[in-house]
Amino acid sequence: LARVRLVVVGTVTVGSTACTGAPETGGSSAALPTWQVSPAVTLSIGELEGDEAYVLSRVNDVVLLDDGGVAVADGGSSTIRVYGPDASVRAISGGPGEGPGEYEWINDLTYRPPDTLVAHDPMLTRLTTLSDHGARVASTTTFRVDDGWAEIYLGRFPDGSHAFAWIRQADGPRPDGARADPMGIGRFAADGTYLANLADDVGMRRLGPGRTPFSPDFLCRVVGNTAVHGDGLLPRLRRTGMSGEAAEPLDVGLPSSTLDAAWEAYRADADSGSLARFAEIRGAPVLDSVPVVADLLVDDVDRMWLKAFDPRTDSHWRLRRRTGGSWLVLEADGTPVARVAVPEGFRLTDVRGDAVAGVSRDELGVERVEVRALQRSRGR
Repeated sequence: LARVRLVVVGTVTVGSTACTGAPETGGSSAALPTWQVSPAVTLSIGELEGDEAYVLSRVNDVVLLDDGGVAVADGGSSTIRVYGPDASVRAISGGPGEGPGEYEWINDLTYRPPDTLVAHDPMLTRLTTLSDHGARVASTTTFRVDDGWAEIYLGRFPDGSHAFAWIRQADGPRPDGARADPMGIGRFAADGTYLANLADDVGMRRLGPGRTPFSPDFLCRVVGNTAVHGDGLLPRLRRTGMSGEAAEPLDVGLPSSTLDAAWEAYRADADSGSLARFAEIRGAPVLDSVPVVADLLVDDVDRMWLKAFDPRTDSHWRLRRRTGGSWLVLEADGTPVARVAVPEGFRLTDVRGDAVAGVSRDELGVERVEVRALQRSRGR
């Protein structure tokens, strides 16, 4: 099995791209141009066995670098791996542990040009800043709150402060039935000092110790000087400024689906083992609605990318969650830009210029980091 495939491609005209079958975006976005993530792969990294530098396991995040290389957060080895545009190994750092430059879990990678990476470890509630394209640890900063753990990184504001979200921990017994995680969003100084609470929100829904089948995820990102956040159950996200002031909510213009339709879509695509589980779960008390938005990304020019929820790929019991699908791109002010078709089986993680990065998994379960072209309509 080839360890690395470097494929040079020209312009590809795509008449149609195989996607997950999520409904088309509607409302004001109906007449938008459609962009395509190419089915052709320009860079692929990953193998089943062989050189450990190219064996990936539980890839949590992939970001594109300015020169066409990628940085990879590999959860299986608790390492950050940086590859050049020719797939050569530029740096491998980290490993399991609690010391400087070590990680218990790498949940999020951020690239800050020209050569800085920032890794978020939610287990240790800290950010590790790496310089020289991941070759050197520049700083390690811990972020703490009184009623939880700074477990979700939203990003950095223009003044250098950071935003985090966390599940607020309450004393006493947990309520019976489906319940929503109470979420806090806070602003922190660059040295980790807690500055202020920005907003309260709700996150995923739980039933007993686990998630409800069609639970939403807590969606949150810093976009300029605003934190965009919500649970994605409605076609709307909240916006909160750096000082905690509420801005106009963001109407995302994505369609909604009924719970019955979500169950039917899942059942039509499930294998026999999943169908047995379906029969058990179907009668359990769950939400009376399903999410509208499954994922939120921010690209290199602060455009927001919103994935339309598809029960076949975005349900919490599916292995290949958040793959493929129909995405809506919005400017930072909420103006719709385009719809994007993402190939089935490809989990989009980053967009930079005319390229996207993400993860795919073959029939043997081997993960591969991939770079593909983004084919935009002319003039956008």
